Amino acid sequence: MMNKKGQAYTNEELVKIVLAVLAIIAILIPLGYKMYQGLYVPQDVLQARETVKQVSSMVNSMKSGTQTMVLTGQKNWFLYTETNQICACDFTKGTCDPNRKRCLESKERGIEIIGDKTSPDINGISLYLTEITFTLTEKDGKEIVKIEKKSA
Repeated sequence: MMNKKGQAYTNEELVKIVLAVLAIIAILIPLGYKMYQGLYVPQDVLQARETVKQVSSMVNSMKSGTQTMVLTGQKNWFLYTETNQICACDFTKGTCDPNRKRCLESKERGIEIIGDKTSPDINGISLYLTEITFTLTEKDGKEIVKIEKKSA
């Protein structure tokens, strides 16, 4: 190899070049991996987001009475409420993983989830192949939608 002056590189210069290239690669590979992780959203998290959107839409569009819906989320995911938000979270490790949690606020109506006995530390309903009912009621002058697992 020749440098700009047409002279051959010395061993010392070649070692410096190789070390510089290795240092750049050592920085770029982890940086690229972090960027990929930040952009990649697992399929079950996307599915939970869609489920929360569907439930929120049902809550906000109800006119009266009772309606049903089948949840088709992943095992270990539960639907619950948190400060007037409808949330879905992965409870694989026994508690909600905040990185795998999706919530939507319900501004128009209150939400009450009547959980089943299979849920973890929360009052929630499993997202895994569960049929739920929505019942529009009124409490203290405010519309409340009760969501519960449909009884067999």
